[in-house]
Amino acid sequence: MLLNEENLLRKSIIMANELDVAGEFIYSAIIKLDKMQHFEQVADDFYFLYHLAVGIERVQKILLFIVNDVQETELKEFLVKLKSHNHKSLHDKIMKKVNISLSKEQMELLMLLSNFYKDERYRRFDFLSYEFDDKKILLDFICDNCNNLKFDYSQGKKILLNTIGIKEHLGRVIGRLCHKYYEAIKLESEKRNIYAYELRYGSPAEKLFCEKGRNNSYQNKVEKEKRAIKELLLYIRNSNEDNELINYMNEIDPLPLDNSLIQDYIADLCCGNVSINLLGEIDFLYKEFVNNSYEREQKLSLIGDKGVIFTYESCL
Repeated sequence: MLLNEENLLRKSIIMANELDVAGEFIYSAIIKLDKMQHFEQVADDFYFLYHLAVGIERVQKILLFIVNDVQETELKEFLVKLKSHNHKSLHDKIMKKVNISLSKEQMELLMLLSNFYKDERYRRFDFLSYEFDDKKILLDFICDNCNNLKFDYSQGKKILLNTIGIKEHLGRVIGRLCHKYYEAIKLESEKRNIYAYELRYGSPAEKLFCEKGRNNSYQNKVEKEKRAIKELLLYIRNSNEDNELINYMNEIDPLPLDNSLIQDYIADLCCGNVSINLLGEIDFLYKEFVNNSYEREQKLSLIGDKGVIFTYESCL
């Protein structure tokens, strides 16, 4: 039975929602990769691989759902066939319907994610035989495909450092792969007069899929976010324009933070981290210098609250 107009609209909306979900996962993976200083922490490696694997798998399945023109009577059977975590197999199924040419490195990435999700995701629970293969397959992929690798030996072992070169290379491989899938989703949706490619404004999916950026690299998008944060800090610090929020902030005495750590704190904030050292220092300074913490926290709560509009009178 062919889908009627109402069900086609429903299909459009729900597949667009699914693309939104996929974007959240892929974006989380890219942000985690940028935060990682090296590849020694198993939790970091796992988080990156897990979110990337789930995100790309969902993008593949959206495309498969669209190009197969699944009808109402075929839906249950198709959903059973869709229960696969093999990224390479999913791509092969896509290729039967639409030609998406992937590079050797992009295919290797799909195989890496398939291996991780199928074999390594729960391997640690078999603790007697666990050999850290989830970390190993990521390191092997990087060492095989990235140049100018740098290592740290200060802890008595060889640790691969996560350089900007590695971030840029992986960001480019992931970005180009995802854009190929998204462009196919957009093209095939338009052919069928559905809108599964539409993205929520301001969402991670929009950031990833709508703008290709330099070399199609997702790392470039992260660097642009850092640049935006730094420009905002410069404006707050140096602007001579009359801004009521900044006037309000100027009325609150700052705590005597350790001046030598400011650069580290800003570096963490640009990566989306609030340093444990900053949290600890603030807690200590509240005990030492803040007589009424409730009153100060109430004042601070207005800063960054989108529901608050500062006027001249509110700052008096």
